[in-house]
Amino acid sequence: MINYQGILIKTHESVPQPSMDTYFLLENLNIKRTDEILEIGTGAGLVTVYCAQRTRNVVATDISEKSLRCSLANIIANRTYNTQLKKGELFESVENEKFDLIIFNLSQLLATSTDLNPEKLLTGFTKKVRDYLKPEGRFQVLVPGILASEDTVSTIEQNNFMVDLIPHDKSPTGDYIIKVDLKGDS
Repeated sequence: MINYQGILIKTHESVPQPSMDTYFLLENLNIKRTDEILEIGTGAGLVTVYCAQRTRNVVATDISEKSLRCSLANIIANRTYNTQLKKGELFESVENEKFDLIIFNLSQLLATSTDLNPEKLLTGFTKKVRDYLKPEGRFQVLVPGILASEDTVSTIEQNNFMVDLIPHDKSPTGDYIIKVDLKGDS
């Protein structure tokens, strides 16, 4: 059982546990009370519950049925009923939906799946994310340090986004949060 700021999260051996990177992401989230949030990769549900306690609505997705069941149990235990869980990869289960904030912990996903291509995942995410953001929308992605390069920032900025890199000083892999806001309507 994990206790983060009064949020109790029961974990399961086959579901990725919240890590130091997850806590770093939570400490740097920019949440507004009126936000409708999409979290990609709910895992055990800590980020989902944390966001649901602070905002209007949270949709959380995952490709793992076990993660969705674990997250649901934690949502119920923490009484954060303003959430929806959907099964799917990246944006496939939220077609035609728009969000104020999209959260993606790419570092956690890569730590649990060694057969993924991080550059391809981040590129695919940044190409599609605009279609799921409301006007004035934003997204935050936790990435391994190797992806937090000038090339990555430049690629994101070319898609009419403003980028802010926040280094995780205590991370052994040099993780960064990429905070991104739309520059305006395109």
